[in-house]
Amino acid sequence: MTKIIVYDPGLSNSPGWDDLSSSKKERLQEKTSKIKRFVGVEQLAQVNRCIELIEVRKLLQGESMTFTTYVKTVFDASKATAFRMLQQYEQIQWPEHLTKYLAERGAVLLRGTTGIGLMELANVSKELPAPKEKDPATLDAFIENTLRPALRERKVARNAGRIVSVTTDDAAKDFFNSARQIMKRARSLNTPAQNRVFLKQVVGWLMEERNISGNLECKRTTIPQGVCAKRGRPVGSGKKQREEAA
Repeated sequence: MTKIIVYDPGLSNSPGWDDLSSSKKERLQEKTSKIKRFVGVEQLAQVNRCIELIEVRKLLQGESMTFTTYVKTVFDASKATAFRMLQQYEQIQWPEHLTKYLAERGAVLLRGTTGIGLMELANVSKELPAPKEKDPATLDAFIENTLRPALRERKVARNAGRIVSVTTDDAAKDFFNSARQIMKRARSLNTPAQNRVFLKQVVGWLMEERNISGNLECKRTTIPQGVCAKRGRPVGSGKKQREEAA
């Protein structure tokens, strides 16, 4: 049995707590203890916290105490961060067994790559497919000999001011969200006409810089889910959707 290190008294006052079985209450306190223990731990802390949060979400499925209620209780003022962490974690494209193994062994095998963020792992997972074998020796070799050099290369490139390569999809997301924020700050972009003039001018500059000839035609299109960068909870995470997911 896992020893409870941090007891959260707020859970017993949460809506739906009294409806949980004794075993679920104990498991929930154990998971909460692990989640809080990872606060302040630098390396791969967010991965560990997300793994525990996903276990909590599974544990509360079908219960009157929802996952949203749990997050509000445990994270308090930083509850938006918890939802954002989960959104980023779920972009990691490796299978669950590899991500869990990485959380367990990464602190040892990824020495020299401190400060790894969830989005960093998500981006690297798109470039480095997981090994087919699941045995510890193969996973250790993948983490130490493939993943670690890739992360260190990206870190060195960032520190040196070099451009770190990304996929076309990620480049499109970054471009969209950067332009979106810049246009929000522009004082003179208040009408659709002003926005069209601005976009035509800037895109024209980009065509010149990239040596793109001819005319560029575009029309208004629906933004795919997951493209918009959100502060706080993910897209579509309104109260009803969150409680249904719980």
